[in-house]
Amino acid sequence: MARIKRLYARIEDQTFFCPFCGATVIECADDDPDWDYSPCEHTLFIGHEGALEYESERFELLAAKILDSIVDDEERHHLENDVDALTDRVKLRNAVKYVIVSAPSYENYIGFAPLRSNEE
Repeated sequence: MARIKRLYARIEDQTFFCPFCGATVIECADDDPDWDYSPCEHTLFIGHEGALEYESERFELLAAKILDSIVDDEERHHLENDVDALTDRVKLRNAVKYVIVSAPSYENYIGFAPLRSNEE
């Protein structure tokens, strides 16, 4: 099964919608750099370079499987501390990861997937 598809985006109007159901997932006021987020049932994770702010149960299980499959301690440590690298390894059919660039070269990450399938 293919890894999560990586897409780049910008939040021009400070709002970000789920590509599957259209729910508003992220809102940010013009005068406040912090995001208000309301994950929908398709949201796997919401985070930034430093940490994950939201992880669905589904993503927590996938991340645990990914980390458990790593034998090299150095690689495991890297993945545990690199949100981008860990989330790039998610394997779900039709899953998407938006890399949202804000400020000079600061990245935020939002992952979505269709509801569970028999393939998981």
